[in-house]
Amino acid sequence: MTYKASKLTTFQINSYFSTGWISLQGRQSGWQYYQVSAKQEFWDKKASLTLRVTNPLARDVRITNMQQSPTSTAQGATYFVNR
Repeated sequence: MTYKASKLTTFQINSYFSTGWISLQGRQSGWQYYQVSAKQEFWDKKASLTLRVTNPLARDVRITNMQQSPTSTAQGATYFVNR
């Protein structure tokens, strides 16, 4: 979503998510993160400065997964650190 506050100033909000999945041998958790940004243009739109913050209220994005077979089980976790 984009909001144009003035001729030279823009604000944006982006969100990404996955609901996870289930397969015959395992599953993966869902995940989500979001970004908030502000952009200011200068010098007759020849230069710009953008400030973006990703997940400011969360330390990381965690995705867990598990695979099973009749003889073994494997579990894992992936962390994407945002700060």
